[in-house]
Parts: sequence; structure tokens; C-alpha cells
Amino acid sequence: MLENVGKTGRKKSLTEAAIGEGYSPKYAKSGRLTSTKSWAELMEDFLPDDVLLEGHRELHDKIEIQKFIFPKGVSDKKIIEIIESFGFRVMKIDKYENWKRAYYPILETNARRSALDMAYKLKKKYGDIIVTHKYDELSDEELEAAITKVGTKIFELRRSRQRARSARPRVQGVSSNTKKKKR
Repeated sequence: MLENVGKTGRKKSLTEAAIGEGYSPKYAKSGRLTSTKSWAELMEDFLPDDVLLEGHRELHDKIEIQKFIFPKGVSDKKIIEIIESFGFRVMKIDKYENWKRAYYPILETNARRSALDMAYKLKKKYGDIIVTHKYDELSDEELEAAITKVGTKIFELRRSRQRARSARPRVQGVSSNTKKKKR
């Protein structure tokens, strides 16, 4: 089933794959499938802890190159001193006519954070995370009706704004985008 799950347009959603495997649509949509022992075993097969640890180490050590521009009058020694005061090491300083660019490596945190967060959630390493909201108790039909109601309000608001715009008087040959010519 897991090999049929993926990005929309290329592979099925988890719900569609579960239905395709014979689960009832209600059960497939409930989210209970991922709370089962067999799901935990499947996750361990496809995403074992040692792979997580290896990925964690790679992401932990991942760097990206940053650069900062300094005025030409700042000495290389001062540039190095400034960058090192933030805990970074200068790799290179390029000199241009009126400025200098210093390059230094930093740890790449966004990719690290999001990849680890996703993996830990999949493996339920955070424990049970329960999200509650005012729509929690609604059936699929009630939720669909609520979404439709909001969508209708947005559509009506856009339509009224378009009508208001088209009702404004316009001067022929003049556009708000027309720039005035200097004389």
C-alpha cells in the first residue's frame, strides 16, 4: 500500500491507497490506520531508526554558504574579526571597486528542522499529538457544507467588488497606469 502513496497527480493519497486495499472509506479517512501496530511495523520497515539517525546526522552537519557585503574601507582583518565574533569562519573575501564580499559557512537550519520534524511525526516520536478545533465533531458532509458556505461568501464578496469597480466612471483614454509625461 505504501508504494502507492505520494504526491497528488503522480500517486494516490494514503486514504485512496487504503480504500484500494479494501479498507472502508470511513475507516480510511478516519486516520486510525496510522495508529495501528501494523502501521508502526510498516514505518519501521520503510523508515528504520538507524536511517532516521543517519539523516539526523547529515542534516545536523549540513552547511550553506552565506555572504555579507562590507564597504571597501573595512580591512580584511576587521571583516574576519566581525564574522568570527558571531561564531563563523571566513572562507573568502572578494574585493570589488567600492565594496568587499565575505563568504562564510553556516549550519542550514530550515531543512534540518522540517525533515526531522516530519520524520519524528511519522514515527510518532513526539507521542500523541491531538489537534482540536471547532470543526472536530463535524461529519464529512457537515464540514463540506461549512467550507461551501465560506467559499460562497468569498465568491460573493469578490463579485460585489468587481461590480463596484466596473460601476466607477472612467475617463476615455486615461488609465491609472498611464505615466504623466514631463514637459
